[in-house]
Amino acid sequence: MDEIDQLLAGVSMDTLATRVGGQPQAVAALSRRLVGALIVGMAANADQPGGERSLALALQRHADPELTLDRVDPQQGLAIIRNVFGGNTDAVAHTLAREFAGGDLALVRRLGRLLAPLVLARLGARLRSGPNADRLGPILAGYGSTPHGRGAGRPHGEPGLSDFLLELGDGDPDATGPLDESIEALSGLLGEGRRG
Repeated sequence: MDEIDQLLAGVSMDTLATRVGGQPQAVAALSRRLVGALIVGMAANADQPGGERSLALALQRHADPELTLDRVDPQQGLAIIRNVFGGNTDAVAHTLAREFAGGDLALVRRLGRLLAPLVLARLGARLRSGPNADRLGPILAGYGSTPHGRGAGRPHGEPGLSDFLLELGDGDPDATGPLDESIEALSGLLGEGRRG
């Protein structure tokens, strides 16, 4: 199980497919790519001036390892998506629909609104515990909010949030996973990321 699958652990694809009006197998594949797209978008935001601290606050606020699909608020999901992708929200949805959903824009939008709160809650929970718990503290203390860009004031070589996010796709360096596919699909909109 790779990192993106872990973020989707416990989510019934049959139930999710029923909620969004799709086929379970197609919804499962699209879900992994939508999670990848959200991660790419968050990483791009973390690379912007002030973006790292803003993302850290959101991850801290929404952290909830127990959040389940039946408790997800689609309106909150829409707000998260708009915050992640900003003015590129519609373009991102159209791109994902074209590349991964056979042009079904409505499916992408319905699915994204359900997955976004789960992704934010589970990423936040992971950053509050385990080996990554020490990453949020210094960011929230302020070095990520300076006007000089991502990581201004961070000790040399210290990884930031965008590093943590993009590492989620590094389970098998020889394989192309959903995170890599999302980076490739959205590179013209969000930047090419920092893989490789």
